[in-house]
Amino acid sequence: MSSTQSAHGVGLDTVSEVVLLTTEERLRSEPIPKRPGITAERAALKGRLRSCQSAGDEETERDCSIQLAQLYFDEELDLDEAVRLMHRALDIRDDRRLRLQLGEHLVAMSRHIEAGHVLRVGQPHNQQDLTDSWLRAGRCYARGGEPHSAAATFREVAMLAPDDPRPLEQLAAVSHWAAEQVNPERAADAWLEAAARHAANSAGPSLAPAQAFEVAPHYERAAEAFAGSLQHQGREGEGEEVWREHAKHLETDGSQQVAYGRSEKARARSSHICALAAALDGCINSSPKHAERDAALIGLLEDPAVIVTLDAYADEGRPLATGIAAAACTKSAMGRADALRKLARRLQGAARAVLLAAAAEAYQAAGNQTRAQKTAARACAVAPWLSRAHA
Repeated sequence: MSSTQSAHGVGLDTVSEVVLLTTEERLRSEPIPKRPGITAERAALKGRLRSCQSAGDEETERDCSIQLAQLYFDEELDLDEAVRLMHRALDIRDDRRLRLQLGEHLVAMSRHIEAGHVLRVGQPHNQQDLTDSWLRAGRCYARGGEPHSAAATFREVAMLAPDDPRPLEQLAAVSHWAAEQVNPERAADAWLEAAARHAANSAGPSLAPAQAFEVAPHYERAAEAFAGSLQHQGREGEGEEVWREHAKHLETDGSQQVAYGRSEKARARSSHICALAAALDGCINSSPKHAERDAALIGLLEDPAVIVTLDAYADEGRPLATGIAAAACTKSAMGRADALRKLARRLQGAARAVLLAAAAEAYQAAGNQTRAQKTAARACAVAPWLSRAHA
């Protein structure tokens, strides 16, 4: 049998020709289908991109780069290549929306510093776009642990947008975690300037004075602004407590001067109980050897108007001015506390609560925490509306 014949007598050459003819016939009527899917789409885009680059067609290259980058991001494939492609698209032609998209992708990849650079470098169409982009850039720098770049960006935005409080609020926030870049006083100034911008824009009341005092309670300007805002709202007692808290962060002499200043201001507006409370603060929180300590309180208690006010709060009309001065000027903290507590029994209302509160602080200074708490609770029970008692 011939080698080209099969066992049934049909030649192999003939079989091959039939198979080839059949295949060619099928290809003419049924072309090989292309495989659909993300791989094919990616390959097609890569091919178009190479063709554009070879032909020098930058606009089409830009479109292909954006599409391919988006494909990579959507499928979480080769994210570094996706970032490179978007950078290339921006190099060909800048676009604010594309910059924002790239910034968001970089933030999602925790590449905050690069995101900040991307958002700062673009060419915004108007002032609002510039402000918004740079604010985002500053926040990216902050998240990336770059306080210097964040603070510098917020300062620049604050100058470029003189009516917008946001950059100053963001600048002040940097102080909470990078005080070496924005010290507490500068942060407080930023909060207060932000409050002024809110007021100028009629944006309603701002919490900025409270935040300024929170970040820098030792700073007189912050204390003055916060206390003033509370007094403007009719919360005079709370304003006084702001000054008391401010004084706690100062050295002895500074603390005394704050107390005496409060006392004089209260006395000038005929708020004699507030004046007494402030003068007691000056005595209790000062050095026993300080020459002005006794004089300020004694001078207040010699004022006829103050004496009349105290007598109105006293039981049985018994004068108290001399006794209060002697009690407050006692050198021993424990003795001072006991004397003020006993004198408080002879008073009513706000005057009694003020003396009990002063006695509680004297007990605390003497180290007797239990008695301090009981005395403070009694002050609150006597005058629950009085901020001085609660403090």
